[in-house]
Amino acid sequence: MSSVVQDIICAMEFAAAHGLRKFAHSDGKTQITLWRGTMIAAPLSVVEGMPPPQADNRDPATIMVKAPLSGLCHLSPDPASPAFVTEGMQIRAGQSLCIIEAMKVMTAVTAPQNGTIAKIHVANGATVGSGDILIEVQP
Repeated sequence: MSSVVQDIICAMEFAAAHGLRKFAHSDGKTQITLWRGTMIAAPLSVVEGMPPPQADNRDPATIMVKAPLSGLCHLSPDPASPAFVTEGMQIRAGQSLCIIEAMKVMTAVTAPQNGTIAKIHVANGATVGSGDILIEVQP
């Protein structure tokens, strides 16, 4: 494997390990840009073979709880404990929903208001980026 390819792989591993959502590399002749997460490269109407977008049937009052920073999302306080919350569970404002671990620092993500957990969008131990949707809460 060439040293350029090895350099790119090392830089990509660094970007992934640090939760970076975008990685770009240029050697003067070639440019590579990679993104993690959802991106739309073209309007959906011009992407051939792609089904039409589904209607968003969520209640407009639904609150999307987003990651305050990039890191690992822990849905329970430790591997032996049950999850902080489960879908359908009633919650109170300020209740812990999950923990984001970044550089060995744990940041609690708490419920913004009373409600019901409508959907959990992340798996335990998943890497999340700042602003990623973690949990949907219905009032």
